[in-house]
Amino acid sequence: MGTPDRLHENQQGVELSAVEWLLDHFRAKETDRRRMVDELDVGPSDQVLDAGCGPGMWTRLFAEKVASGGGKVTGLDFASDILDYARASFDGDPLGSAVEFVRGDLHEVPFPPETFDLTFLGNCLCYIRDAYDVLEKHKKVTRSGGRMVSKEFDGSAMIFHPVSPVLTLKVVTAAAQALEENAASAWFDNFIGRRTYGMFRDLGLNDVWTRSYAIQKVAPLTEEAKRYIIGNATWYGRTAAPYLSEDERQEWAESFDPESERYVLDRDDFYFCMIETMTVGTV
Repeated sequence: MGTPDRLHENQQGVELSAVEWLLDHFRAKETDRRRMVDELDVGPSDQVLDAGCGPGMWTRLFAEKVASGGGKVTGLDFASDILDYARASFDGDPLGSAVEFVRGDLHEVPFPPETFDLTFLGNCLCYIRDAYDVLEKHKKVTRSGGRMVSKEFDGSAMIFHPVSPVLTLKVVTAAAQALEENAASAWFDNFIGRRTYGMFRDLGLNDVWTRSYAIQKVAPLTEEAKRYIIGNATWYGRTAAPYLSEDERQEWAESFDPESERYVLDRDDFYFCMIETMTVGTV
């Protein structure tokens, strides 16, 4: 299986952010995503900001909660191609009247203070070096008594059974080393999920709580789940490659290559698991 220099990047060059990748990622986890949104108890009249909305998949889940009560969901993203897809996905949809998409930067949130009842950032902070600054700006556009939510992940807990646990741990550790050593030039926080609880407390938010979700996938896998898992494993293997032996690189790559005898995703005993976190605080 090849390992391209950049994986699923969008027009702005951000890895793992192309429309196709984001759709596969979301659809592979849609049941878990719905549970997360359900547990937020969004009110039917709430004004919701979906910051870093991507192709609008989270936006849709929030719109289902507010459309009947006059609420509204505003999707914010800086990638024009992804916003075009998001807008088109609501064409002719009754939920479209409860949705608006705005092009803008998470660092310069283009809304007045205290605009939203709930501000949601899904898989955003991992890409942002100055995460505290971004959170402060989103806090300002959240009304007093409103809530801020960060949905992230922690890449230390990854299971790709029946890939050897020793090899998996080597790959995860090597990827962590590579990210740390290259942080000055290419920022990505693969372990942001463990940090968001402390970050929300540091922001002075009230009633901060966090919840972990074990995202599990077992055989038989959907095609979306296969593409997502392969893309995820490919990123780990490529990132970790400088710190692995040639045999380790080959075994890892072949485990996720449909043309290889080592391919694991079609096995009856295949099991994938990762940890995602949702952190909530009140302004």
